[in-house]
Amino acid sequence: MFSKRVARLLLASGALFFVAAAPPTMAQDQPTAKSAKPRKHRSWKAAFHVTGDFRYDDNPFLLSDRQKTTLETAGTDEQISGRFRDMDSVSDFIFAPKMELAAEGPGIAGRKSFLRAEVGYNRYFRNERRSHVNLDLSAAQAVSKNGRARLKFEFVPSYFQKNYLADATNMTGSVLPSERVYLAGNYNEWDLTVDYRYRVAGGKTDLIGRIGYLRRRYDAPFLGRDRNAPHAGVGFAANLAPRWEIDFDYDFAASDSPRVPEVLILDEPDFGFDFNGNGNTTDLNTRTVQPVDRTFTQQQFRVSSRLGLLEKTELELSYQRRNRHFSSHERFDIAHNGRTENRDTIDLSLVSRLAHGLHFSTGYAYALQNSNRSGDLAFLGETADYRRNRFHAGLTYRF
Repeated sequence: MFSKRVARLLLASGALFFVAAAPPTMAQDQPTAKSAKPRKHRSWKAAFHVTGDFRYDDNPFLLSDRQKTTLETAGTDEQISGRFRDMDSVSDFIFAPKMELAAEGPGIAGRKSFLRAEVGYNRYFRNERRSHVNLDLSAAQAVSKNGRARLKFEFVPSYFQKNYLADATNMTGSVLPSERVYLAGNYNEWDLTVDYRYRVAGGKTDLIGRIGYLRRRYDAPFLGRDRNAPHAGVGFAANLAPRWEIDFDYDFAASDSPRVPEVLILDEPDFGFDFNGNGNTTDLNTRTVQPVDRTFTQQQFRVSSRLGLLEKTELELSYQRRNRHFSSHERFDIAHNGRTENRDTIDLSLVSRLAHGLHFSTGYAYALQNSNRSGDLAFLGETADYRRNRFHAGLTYRF
């Protein structure tokens, strides 16, 4: 059952959408520049979509193989420290229902306008604390025969990422696993994006440009994990044949995080530094408070191809590469100083129309991340190198 918070979000988003759109009948939800001619006397139309998606994720917490083993064999030390509290399984089954309202009608200068509101809920069965709500709102306006502008807002009110190191109870000696203190890393996040799409080549190709701003805020004491990330991107979508389309996207983001002092557990011989002030530099697993900077730049490329196999079936194959470079220059910030990481993702999906208004979709995605950090940073809770497999299957009904 949805919580009261989920119910309030559903009601609020529905009310916001209907106030903005006031739609009396049904319409499609995807605007195209081709349909941008002014129609001053056309009335508003609306559609309602319901989706039920079932998913399997073999690594929802993005753990390395070593971290997975540690979670599966967690003992008394991990229970005392809270390292894996509410992280009950390395894999999970997820049910993701979604409701969407979409409308179109005459807007500025009689040209077509589009509104959309979507509320989704992700119910995790093995790691219940991971369950969360997401809200998407967008408004688009045809500005010329071939041009369309859109404003999009995405919001996640509360999300449990994983547990992170917060402190240690041993202030001077070698910190044992049971003496470490881990707390939940919960955050809220919103992303506001403006994009513009322009159709060229006789309507066969769309050129796309976008700019946006992402804001993420963690609950205390993890303020150093907050993000302020302006981002921008370009892309195109081209029809090579009647039922064959290719898409390319490039995005750049500059994520800024506050430089704050945090508790680290370091080995003195690695740095030749006396962290606990006992007159030597030979202690291992020593508690120390040092500045940490998680600022990074990110580049992301994605190419996809969509092909109509049968009259009612489409197949899509995509490849995405993400590169991050962390800019920390803090001497003891071992997780981020000079860190680079690359993630490659391959996604295969199939969509088929079963009946009027009823669509079936299924797919598989594989992700592999590697970084230039050979050491295991699991004690911090940081994301290390990992592999991830995801499967999904679902139905969508369009009223």
